Amino acid sequence: MPNHFIGAVVLAPLDTWGRDVVARSVIDGQQRLTTLQIVLTALRDVATAQRAEGIERAFERLTRNDFRPDHAYEQFKVWPTTGDNHVFEQVMTAGSRNEVERLYPLVKGYRKRKPDPRPNLVEAYLFFERKFTNYLLTGEQSPENTQESTATPDEKLISDRLDALLTSISARLEVVMVELEDDDDPQVIFESLNGRGEPLLPSDLIRNLVFLEAGRQDLNLEKLHRAHWRHFDDGADPNSFWQKDVRQGRLNRPRLDLFFFHFLTLNRQEQIPITQLYTEFRRWWLSAPRANVEAELAALQASGAAYRLLFDSSPSTRLGLLVHRLQVLDTSVFYPVLLGLLTRWQAKTDAAALPGIYTDLESYIVRRAVCGLTPKNYNRLVLEMLTALDKAAVINRATIRAFLEPQTADSSRWPSDAEFKIACQTTSLYDKLKSARTQMILQALDMQMETGREEKVILHGLSVEHVYPQTPSEGKWDHISQEEGAVVLHQLGNLTLLTSELNAQIKNGPFRRKRPAIASQSKLKMNTYFQQFDNDHLWDVSDIRRRGKELTQLALKVWPRP
Repeated sequence: MPNHFIGAVVLAPLDTWGRDVVARSVIDGQQRLTTLQIVLTALRDVATAQRAEGIERAFERLTRNDFRPDHAYEQFKVWPTTGDNHVFEQVMTAGSRNEVERLYPLVKGYRKRKPDPRPNLVEAYLFFERKFTNYLLTGEQSPENTQESTATPDEKLISDRLDALLTSISARLEVVMVELEDDDDPQVIFESLNGRGEPLLPSDLIRNLVFLEAGRQDLNLEKLHRAHWRHFDDGADPNSFWQKDVRQGRLNRPRLDLFFFHFLTLNRQEQIPITQLYTEFRRWWLSAPRANVEAELAALQASGAAYRLLFDSSPSTRLGLLVHRLQVLDTSVFYPVLLGLLTRWQAKTDAAALPGIYTDLESYIVRRAVCGLTPKNYNRLVLEMLTALDKAAVINRATIRAFLEPQTADSSRWPSDAEFKIACQTTSLYDKLKSARTQMILQALDMQMETGREEKVILHGLSVEHVYPQTPSEGKWDHISQEEGAVVLHQLGNLTLLTSELNAQIKNGPFRRKRPAIASQSKLKMNTYFQQFDNDHLWDVSDIRRRGKELTQLALKVWPRP
C-alpha cells in the first residue's frame, strides 16, 4: 500500500522549564494534527469496545504524554489554545461513543426540523467512530452495511482489521515537519504556505497575526482567546452572526471579514481594497509597535461588540431603523462612521445627539437616492468625514451638518427641500428605486403617520401596490389616457403597501373594487386615506398628484434638512 502525504506542519520553539513537557507552537497544520488525534482516539475507543487485547499500550505513545498532575493538559499530544480546548479534552477522554453522545446530545430548537449542529470536534469523532466500527465488523467502508451484517467476525479477523487501520494511520501517513529557528518570522512562513490551495479567510490570517504577536509577548493565549476573541468564533454554522455571508458590492463575504474592513477603514482613514484586506491590516498592524497586544485585543473586542450592535438593534430604535434602511439601500459605506461614533469618538460624542445624527445621515442618503444622485463618490466622502470627525473637538448634530451642508458637487451635495419635493412628486419612483427600496420609503412614511402611543416596527410580508395598475383590466380605466397613465404610474402618489395576498387579489382591478378592499382590510395608517372616497369614485391623475403632495410633506418630516 503506498504512503499518503498529508502536507506540511510548521513548528516554532517554545520555552519550557524543569519537568514541563517539551512543547512547540504549531504555526501551520493545527487542523491536521488535531484531526489526526481525533481519528486515533475514535479508533482506540472502537478497539476497546471490541475488547482488542493490549490496545491501550498500542495507542499510548500516539495520544498521550507523561505529565504532571497539576498540568493536566500536558497529557495530550496536541492542545488547542482557543475555544475548542474544552470540547477537545472531553472528546479525547470520554472513552466511548455513548459517553460523547451523553456529553453532547442532539438538541432540536423550537419549531426546527433539524437538530442544532454539535461542535465540529464532536461530529468528527462520531463520524470516524462509525466508519471504524463498520469496517471492523463488516470489512466495508460504508456505515449503511452495519445493520445488514448477520454474523459478527471472529476476534482474529477484528484484530487483523484493527492492525491494518492502525498501521495505515501510524505508518502510512507522511508529513513534512518544518521547525523554525528563533530568528525566523512565523507569520511569513504561514502566509507563504497558505497562499496555495484553498485560501484562508482574511479574518483567519488576521487572527494568526495577532496571536503570534501575543505569543512573542509570552501572554497566555488560551486566556487571551477566551477573554477577547471567543465571541468572534461563534461556531461553524454558516448562518451564525460572524460567519454569515453578507453582500458587499458584487460578492458575498463573511460578516467577520466585513467587520475588519470597516474597522480598518475607520482606523486608517484610507481607501482599503477589500480584496487586499489582510495585506492592508498587516501593514497597519506593523506600522506601529504593539507593546500591549492584550490592550489591542480588548479594543478590537469592543469594536466588534459595537459593530454587532448595529445589526442587533431593534428597528424600533433610531440606530436599528437607520441600519435596516441602509441595508435595503445596499449602502454599507457609512458603517465606519457609525462604528466610530460608538467607539473611537464615543468620549467626545454627545449621546443625546445621536438620534439626530442618525436622522441626518439617513436624510442625506435617502434624499440623494430619491433625487437620482449617484452614490459612486460615497467612499471618498466617508473618508473625508472620518478625518473631519477625528479632528472635531466635540461631535453633535451640528458637527455632522457642518460637514454635509457645504457639499455642492452633484456627487456629494445634500438635496434641498425644493429639489426633494419635486423628485417625490414627479419622479417615477418605483421605476427608479425598484420594489424593495420603494417599499422602504412607503413604510417610512406610514411609520411617520403613527402616533407616539404606537410602537414603530418594521412590518414584513408587504408589497408595493400601484393604485392605478401597471396592467389595467376590468373596466380598462379609460378615464386615464395611456399617455397620462405612463407619466403617473410609478409616482409616489400612486403607490401604497398591501399584504402580498391582498395585492394578488385586487392588483389589476378597477378602483371601485380596490378601494373597499384596501380601506377595510389594510391596517396601515397610509391606507386610511382611501376611506374618504366612495365606491363610484374614479381614481384619476389629479388624485395621484394630490396624494403625492401629501406624502411629500411627510417625507420632508422623515428626512429633514437644515
